Amino acid sequence: AKCNLDPAITTRTGFPQNTCIDSVSPTINVTNVKRTSPADQIQDLGIPSSSTWLKVGIYEISISVVDNMGGSGVDANYYPVTIRSAGTDNTFDTFDDRVYSTTRTTVDSATSKFSVWVGSASNFLNDCVDQQEGNCRVRVYARDLAGNSIWKDIPLNIDFTPPTAQ
Repeated sequence: AKCNLDPAITTRTGFPQNTCIDSVSPTINVTNVKRTSPADQIQDLGIPSSSTWLKVGIYEISISVVDNMGGSGVDANYYPVTIRSAGTDNTFDTFDDRVYSTTRTTVDSATSKFSVWVGSASNFLNDCVDQQEGNCRVRVYARDLAGNSIWKDIPLNIDFTPPTAQ
């Protein structure tokens, strides 16, 4: 944030004294992925990486949003999330994508979470239905009190087909 604490600057530029301009967006961090269903397979997966694969179940994704030093602060009332499954063409943002919108719930002032359902398309409750590396994408949005917004994509690898014996 750029701040004016000097009365001489106010006189010269008209920029009010004791005023700050925040032009930097906050930062979004994924802090944890936890499998929450089925009950006998609850597992904390930690921070997702390219080697993290999700099978059938419900997953809770936790994120933190942090504003820049001296910034206006995170807008605590802005929590949209879009979950997009790539469809049969394995390409995002095309006609066959499955798209779900949800919001995050607040855990504390810096952390929020939301659920992603993984499984076949035959269950209409499932968000991520297309198996393959990166074929499900979660886009998390955030903004600060000055209106600077940002989004972060979280690619998810999906494999819910059990192996077969040879």
